[in-house]
Amino acid sequence: MAANPKLKRFRELTQEIQTKREEVSRLRDEVDVAKAERARIKAELDTERAET
Repeated sequence: MAANPKLKRFRELTQEIQTKREEVSRLRDEVDVAKAERARIKAELDTERAET
């Protein structure tokens, strides 16, 4: 019995959506790390300015 093409396409799209969700999650994590790094650098610069 051949697989229903619509069901096959549905499964492909469902997998693609899951992959995209994982990618979005990873990118959000990267953004959080970058924001934390930026805040750390800004704090260091503010400290250096206050000492001068």
